[in-house]
Amino acid sequence: MWSIAFKQVRANLARFIATLIAIAVGVSFLTAGSMLTTSIERSLGGEVDEQYADVSAAITSKVVEDDAGFSRSEL
Repeated sequence: MWSIAFKQVRANLARFIATLIAIAVGVSFLTAGSMLTTSIERSLGGEVDEQYADVSAAITSKVVEDDAGFSRSEL
């Protein structure tokens, strides 16, 4: 069985190498995307925590639409 597999690889060496390159490029893109997403989340999360470190309570506004389609802010 191994001899048949090696014969097929030798017969289609270019296809085998192209497949290996495609797998390596795909894995590297997934790894780079995951690392980039993680680093952005960590950097932004630290900034927000640092900015609101001394805040005990915060009041924010909420946008409400009435029946006519107009929007207004409420506390």
